[in-house]
Amino acid sequence: MKYNMLTANASVGRISLTLRDCFYAMNVAMASLISYSISRYGISPFVDASDSMLAGLWATVATVFVFRTTLVECLSASIGRLIATSVSVAMCIAYLVVFPFHPMGLAALLGVGTLIIIAMDRRDDIATFGITTVVVLVVASTRSQHPWHQPLLRLVDTVVGIIVGLLCMWIDSALHFWMAGKVVAIKQYLDHHEKTVRRSASNQGERNVRKNEP
Repeated sequence: MKYNMLTANASVGRISLTLRDCFYAMNVAMASLISYSISRYGISPFVDASDSMLAGLWATVATVFVFRTTLVECLSASIGRLIATSVSVAMCIAYLVVFPFHPMGLAALLGVGTLIIIAMDRRDDIATFGITTVVVLVVASTRSQHPWHQPLLRLVDTVVGIIVGLLCMWIDSALHFWMAGKVVAIKQYLDHHEKTVRRSASNQGERNVRKNEP
């Protein structure tokens, strides 16, 4: 046990953070703040306080979910999130318009929805569909009036979170490539300057040798 703890500590000690990692973390934080603020305060004049708080939470979750290492991975995650949420929202609306919330109804939606996601060949999105369905139905069960509004609100929150996440990720990638280009340009300039200095010193040495020749 002691040996394992020492090994773990040694492994942690070897972890290094780059400037790129710090910018990425700041981007996640800023994107989350933007998503929360837009959804939380953007719809607050139209819904009650609990719904506006939930809107901020759901949009922030969507933003954090789509953040990936690269912009391509971020776009792929966004598509998966949007598809899973859309399927969940459509099924929840159809259910809530006809039936009130019931655990058996929740279980039925999860089972049927999982089969739909599998048929769409998107097994990786089953968890996202399931979480969305559970949250939407459970929250809708606490609303006495128009519970079917909840799926629509969560869809809007998801779209807001995805858009903010994609935009911030794109800005992060653009800045990364711009800075990388600047670093390459500076390195090339320094290399050229060093070669010029060496060539000048070599030429000066040759001229001194010629002067000293009889």
